[in-house]
Amino acid sequence: MTTEVIGRLQRLLAEARPITREAGGTRADAALSRFREGFTLEPQLRAELVTLGFQGNDVNKLIIVARLIFDTDYRTELITVYRTAFQNNLISLEELREALEAIIARTERVDNLITIEYAKKLPEPKLPTLAELKAAYLADLVTVDYYRSQLELLNLPPGRIELILALAILAKAKAKAK
Repeated sequence: MTTEVIGRLQRLLAEARPITREAGGTRADAALSRFREGFTLEPQLRAELVTLGFQGNDVNKLIIVARLIFDTDYRTELITVYRTAFQNNLISLEELREALEAIIARTERVDNLITIEYAKKLPEPKLPTLAELKAAYLADLVTVDYYRSQLELLNLPPGRIELILALAILAKAKAKAK
């Protein structure tokens, strides 16, 4: 490359004002953040961007980005408020759905959030007690394999599981022998 070409490339790079960068953000971050938090209005944001050296179309693009970020943050916070209200029994499932449908355009996203919130309200599954498991086994309501799997869910040591099963099998055999 000639010195002239290198000089032109250096001038072009110096003039380039990237709107976004992966690491380190942009010169506009503070202004965008202030707008997002509602500390400034759009005319002030525009003036701040111009002061930071942005011009014309770049300012317009950043204004659009700022509006989108503001709208997204606002909607996300509203969604959180409605989900919390539902979990605290302040609104019904149908009221939650209506509120989410007013905020979210994609129905599958609304359906997913409704499913998640509904599932959160379901009671925790109750594990049967040792006595309940033994009674169910002795009454032929469950198989020995099911009995074993439920004992494993109780986090009992393997040796204890085998002992419980052996005693239950003996008790069942003894009861049948009578």
